[in-house]
Amino acid sequence: LNSSRDAARLGFSLALTLLLEKMDFVPAEYVYYTQDGISEKNKGLKGQEEKEYYFARMFAVMVVLRARMIDRSENKKDVIEKSIKIVQETMKKKSYLMEWGCTILKDIINEYKVKVEPIYKEMAVEYSKNCSVDTLMVLLTLQRNFKGWDWKGILNNEWENEIITSAENVEKLSEILKESTKAHPRLHSTWL
Repeated sequence: LNSSRDAARLGFSLALTLLLEKMDFVPAEYVYYTQDGISEKNKGLKGQEEKEYYFARMFAVMVVLRARMIDRSENKKDVIEKSIKIVQETMKKKSYLMEWGCTILKDIINEYKVKVEPIYKEMAVEYSKNCSVDTLMVLLTLQRNFKGWDWKGILNNEWENEIITSAENVEKLSEILKESTKAHPRLHSTWL
């Protein structure tokens, strides 16, 4: 997963996903356990090696999700929490990981709506205070999946209206979405 060649990394993660999908005796916890072992050995990495290490962490979570290993886990809640923790820690390390990390978080939220609801609420509060084009994608996903939450309380006067996509929030949304045109020379995932 931490190959320096993009095609090799993608190919390996696809093959690993397909393999782990069929090998239902390998628990998700084992994937994270081996990943944790690698991280202990790789403290103090710099440059390309550091980038490869971060990619490996993100790909490990993607493999667990795509192989549906969480569904087979005896303790789904712990595996979901670990997945979220890995993604949040990793995406904060480098700006180029933010969009990817938020896309993975969006996938976790869509797939596992009620398993770790308190963590999702913490995420909503944090991301509403420090909203970027990347975290907006997560906020919108949370609002779509948890309509019954007290969004007025969660957004805590950070937004004009508790419905993020409402007309009253157009000015704030436009400021946030304009960021994507500066940082990304392509259409950002939030727009999709």
